[in-house]
Amino acid sequence: MTQVYVIIGIIMLACLLVCYIFVKQTVIKRKKEKMRLRRALEKRSQDLVRMLTAFPPNFLPNDLQIFLYRCIIDVFEQLSTLAPEEHEYLENCTRYTSHMETAARSPQTQSQASIQNSSQINELRQHLNYLGRFLQKWLQRGNINAKQYAHYKVLLKNNITKLMIDNYSLSAKYAVDIEKHKLAAHYFMLAKNLITKEGLIASHKGRLLLINQELVKLDEHLKAEAEKQVGFDGIEHKEKDNNHEDENTQKLQQFKEVDEWKKKNVYD
Repeated sequence: MTQVYVIIGIIMLACLLVCYIFVKQTVIKRKKEKMRLRRALEKRSQDLVRMLTAFPPNFLPNDLQIFLYRCIIDVFEQLSTLAPEEHEYLENCTRYTSHMETAARSPQTQSQASIQNSSQINELRQHLNYLGRFLQKWLQRGNINAKQYAHYKVLLKNNITKLMIDNYSLSAKYAVDIEKHKLAAHYFMLAKNLITKEGLIASHKGRLLLINQELVKLDEHLKAEAEKQVGFDGIEHKEKDNNHEDENTQKLQQFKEVDEWKKKNVYD
């Protein structure tokens, strides 16, 4: 009987040991998963906050700006759930919730954001694409419905179109600076056609007016350059005619000299 008890005890200890090892591995695995998720959420929060500060004032429509705040708040809420001991996460939730409420109460301004250079345009385009991925995730999670998703997509598309218009305008201004007037007119026409094609005439009246004014100036420059070229070609052509006449005169003179020499030989 004693041996039976010993064997049963050993089996029980082995089972307990296996259970302990399994529980410990599960705890370690969950802890690693939790740390991995926390690091991913921290990186996501940094990317979103960086995006928020990268957008110039009045660049995003109010609805998109509020959506961006909602994304930031959602990430910090998840972080505060994962690590409730970190009070910073909850404080950030409160801070950005206050910012979102202020943005929701603020009227949409009509002034255009100031874009400085092509590098800034590329950076903003990357941020908009990143924001578009958040839209898809929120739709999949059910945080927004299909109608809201379609509305946000239109706003994103309009912002990307504005960046293309800004890029064309900057390229045109650079071409003007280096006196490439034909190239400048080409870029201004691309910007104008894009505004018309995307139906943004109402929201870009001021910009269209400036583009048309620049096109008028460039047309005058191109006409002046064409007239100057025509005048230069005329002078060049006249010089060629004069040179040709001089050449014919020289040949005629040489012929007369030869003819006179022949006559003199005959008389001699």
